[in-house]
Amino acid sequence: MVKTKQYHLSNLLDTYEHIIARCTLIEEVSQAVNFIPNTRIIIKDDVLFYEQEFVQKKNSRLISIDKKYQLLNEFASNLDSLQSFNFVHGDINSSNVLYNGKILYLIDLEPSFRQRKFGKKIVTSAVPLRSLSDIKNKNLSVETDKIGYYLYGMRLIGKPLQFPNKRELSRQRKQGMEFLPIQERLFLQLSFKEIFEKFIKSLQGYC
Repeated sequence: MVKTKQYHLSNLLDTYEHIIARCTLIEEVSQAVNFIPNTRIIIKDDVLFYEQEFVQKKNSRLISIDKKYQLLNEFASNLDSLQSFNFVHGDINSSNVLYNGKILYLIDLEPSFRQRKFGKKIVTSAVPLRSLSDIKNKNLSVETDKIGYYLYGMRLIGKPLQFPNKRELSRQRKQGMEFLPIQERLFLQLSFKEIFEKFIKSLQGYC
C-alpha cells in the first residue's frame, strides 16, 4: 500500500534544480535506511507526485516506559546516521514519527521546505519548533531536527514541554527566547544520541 501526495510545482518555492536534488536525495535515503519508508517521486507536467510506502501505525501509549527509552535511543542513532547524507527532515513531530510495533519510522519528507499554502508563503515547520538560526534565515536545518527530536522524545515518555499560547511563543521565539534545558547554541552542538543520553535518558526512573 502506498500513501500519495500531490504538489503543484508553482507552490514549491525553492528553485527547480533544488527541488530535483532534494527529491533525488529523498529517494536515495529511503532506499538506504530501514526507518524511512521507501519513497518514489514523479514529476508530470507541473505536478509532483510523492509516493511513500504506507506504515501501519500502532499505539505508542501502550508500550512500556523501558521500551520507549529503547525506541528513542535507536531513533537517535538512526537520525545521526542521516548526517552522512547531509539529510534534513525539517519537521520531526508526533505526526511525522510513527511506531509500527517494532521501530519508529520517519515519514513525510517534504520536497521543498518553502511552499505556498492557501495563498501564503510558509516554511514547512512551525516557528516555535525551529532553531533560532533557522527562524532568522527562514530555512530548515539539522538544528530544527534536533529540537524536534527532543520535543518528540519528551512527549513520548510523558514529559511534554507545555506551550499554552503558541502564537505568543512564536512571537517570543522570533525575538530570541529560548526554552531548551541548556543554552540553545550548546544544545545544538550535540548529536542526537548525546541529546538522548543527556536530556531524555537522564529522566529514566522518574516517569
